Amino acid sequence: MSGPLGGDAVLDARAREVPLTPAGEQRRKAFAPGGERGKNAPFLLKPGQEDRALPSYDLGEFFVLDRPGRYSVQYRYEETGGEAVFSNVLTITLARE
Repeated sequence: MSGPLGGDAVLDARAREVPLTPAGEQRRKAFAPGGERGKNAPFLLKPGQEDRALPSYDLGEFFVLDRPGRYSVQYRYEETGGEAVFSNVLTITLARE
């Protein structure tokens, strides 16, 4: 994973993409396929291995999650001309407070 929102997607219960916040829009542009990659260094993972070096982040900072319901989250990493790599899907439920 190159960073949050390179290709993250949060979908609602009807499989519609949840809108990004302004911070989310900015991050998505920064990590768009074909973007500047001089800051990155190769890091190889074996099948089943995890990279826990990156900090966690609050999805609510980047996606408009203002309604209770079920959401699915999936990360996609893609470079220009390359094949996309997808994470497993995480399903979350937001309840009313």
